[in-house]
Amino acid sequence: MGNCTYKKKKNSISCINSGKYSSTIITAGLPTNEKIISVFDLAACAPSNTQGPNRKLLLDFFASSRHQMPNKIKLLFEAIFACEELNVTEIDLSFTPLDVNNVYQLIAILEYFRCLEEINLKDTGLSSKDLYRLQSKLEKLKPLQKITLSYNSLEAEGGCQLERLFQHIVNVKYIDLSRDNLGDIGAINLCRGIVRLKNLEVLILDNNEIGELGIIEILNTIKKSQTLRHLGLNNNYITPKAGAMLLNIISSLSNLKVLGLKNTGLSFKHYFMITGKFDYLKVEFSSTKV
Repeated sequence: MGNCTYKKKKNSISCINSGKYSSTIITAGLPTNEKIISVFDLAACAPSNTQGPNRKLLLDFFASSRHQMPNKIKLLFEAIFACEELNVTEIDLSFTPLDVNNVYQLIAILEYFRCLEEINLKDTGLSSKDLYRLQSKLEKLKPLQKITLSYNSLEAEGGCQLERLFQHIVNVKYIDLSRDNLGDIGAINLCRGIVRLKNLEVLILDNNEIGELGIIEILNTIKKSQTLRHLGLNNNYITPKAGAMLLNIISSLSNLKVLGLKNTGLSFKHYFMITGKFDYLKVEFSSTKV
């Protein structure tokens, strides 16, 4: 079978293929007017990929656990069985509850998606332990540019996992860690990783219970960035000391366009100082303290 390009269509994946099964729709048990090929038939006719994991083992794993899989993960397995090489650049599992078994299912397939540029795991119930389990597979995805892990429970230890991850994937441009309970320690650990991301454009850390120590570490880490265009610090606590530091470094952030400062404890005085001096900035602001 030839190379495949997949496009999600509601609960299906469209497979456009140069081989026998061109224009096949693979569904997770959903009716379709087009021919449905079972994943077992697809696996049988797909040549073994000597560059990657053993597909027969993966097929056995899928057969034994498919009934406990979320539909979105099931579709990813089916995509792998459909062809030898995938050109998938985005995986979106947002709002899909993942238990530990589902995490291991994801671990089993991630390395097949070698072209992956975006992964969205928003509000999936991931913990720092889950991120630790995923780390060895995620770090092999060298093209990865966009990571969304918001609305999970990564906490301080999650910052450690991300620090290690960013030693290996250094092309990341977009990070959303909103509502992950990082705290100061998690933010400090995270900064040791993002300092390696020379092309970082978006860093969203809203609602993470970050205080003065964490905010100052973040500002020290990004203060010389020539690529950062969006910094989200909404609903954390920015002390007067950290606020003064923020005001001092904005001029060095030559590409910054959006700055999230809602409910950080900063006063309207700080807001007017920032917007008066940097009128090109879009500043998200309210003066209510966190």
